[in-house]
Amino acid sequence: MTARLPASTRSGRPSLSAVRSRAYPWLMPKLPRSTAILLIVGSSALAAAPGLYRLDFPSLHLSSESGERVSRLDVEVTCGRFRGISNIPDDWSVEVVSPSSEQTSLHAEAGHGSAWLWNLQPLDGAIRVEVKDRDCFTISAKVRAETGSSDRTISFSAKQLRLVP
Repeated sequence: MTARLPASTRSGRPSLSAVRSRAYPWLMPKLPRSTAILLIVGSSALAAAPGLYRLDFPSLHLSSESGERVSRLDVEVTCGRFRGISNIPDDWSVEVVSPSSEQTSLHAEAGHGSAWLWNLQPLDGAIRVEVKDRDCFTISAKVRAETGSSDRTISFSAKQLRLVP
C-alpha cells in the first residue's frame, strides 16, 4: 500500500490548504478560511485599539543570590497617555511627564535601597494607559536593577509588554 500524498501545486509542494489542514486540524474543518484569517489578524490588533488598558510586565529574571532588586522603572509612550496608577510601592516616587510631540513618560523610583523591589509584581497592572491613535502608538519600558555595588538596565519592547483591557 502506498502513502497518499497531499494535494500539491504545480511546483510539487503541498498546497496551502493541505498544510493548514495538517497543521491546524481543529481549526480548518470547523471554520471557513476567511474566518480563520480574521481571528488571527483580530487578536494581534486588539491591543492597539483606542481605549484604556492596564500595563502588565513580563517575568523579570533577577539575580536574587546577589541581592539584585528593582530600583527604578521608566515607561515611554507615543500617541497615548498615562491615565492613572492604582498602586505605588512604599517609599517610591512616581512622576508623569506631560506629553510633548505625542510622547509622554512615567518615571518611578525607590526612595532608598530598602524599598527596592524583588520583582515587578507590585506595579503589574497598576499603570493605566490610554491608546489615542493606534497607527502611531508605541510603548516601551526600562527597569534598573541594582545590587548596591552594580546596576544594569533591562529593556522591554512593545511586543514584550502586555496591555490588558
